Amino acid sequence: MIIARGGSRRLPGKNIRLLGGKPLIAWSIDAARGASTLDGVIVSTDSPEIAGVAKEFGALVPFLRPASLAGDTSSPVDVLRHAAEFMDGADGQVDVLVLLQATSPFRTPDDIDAAVRLLLEKQADTVVSVSAANDHPYWTWTERNGFLAPYFSASHMAMARQALPPAFVENGVLYVVRREVLQQSGLYGEKVVPYLISPGHAADIDTEEDFVVAERMLSEVAQ
Repeated sequence: MIIARGGSRRLPGKNIRLLGGKPLIAWSIDAARGASTLDGVIVSTDSPEIAGVAKEFGALVPFLRPASLAGDTSSPVDVLRHAAEFMDGADGQVDVLVLLQATSPFRTPDDIDAAVRLLLEKQADTVVSVSAANDHPYWTWTERNGFLAPYFSASHMAMARQALPPAFVENGVLYVVRREVLQQSGLYGEKVVPYLISPGHAADIDTEEDFVVAERMLSEVAQ
């Protein structure tokens, strides 16, 4: 499931803006179509223009998302639930959904397949793509009564780098979630497994500057 609404305020038209010669959303469609673990590639959008581009690149767009699910504050969970219910039919119910955000163009089919297989192998509720945290939370500060204080404790602050446990941040590149978990609690079940994605695959396009950086990355790879 690729979600891409038409009303981006920060960067209008970004989902179909050209990146490396093809629309931004097409990168996610191509990755999904190249994955061997997926049964179908669906785009959920409220935009006829985005829908047309998505169909051109081989995705299914069986509906246009209602306006109630296409606002700035619309929940991806509600969007996924709506799509899954729409797709249930004679062939059975959707049992696992893979959420791909159109603004993450550099994930690969192998990333998608590895995340899906991880869900099955670990019997997990959810797989979430993550990156290593740049700043470890054990070494962070907070403010108490106008003074800096360790966010956790002084002993945490004193830990050597090699003793620090792994720390990750979500990067939004992909989510794999079981249908029953989506219906009951949202994207995250009790058993959440991380899928560590390489920095080069974790780019997120949200601003003009992000497009410039992404184009530079593509040109460097081409060289």
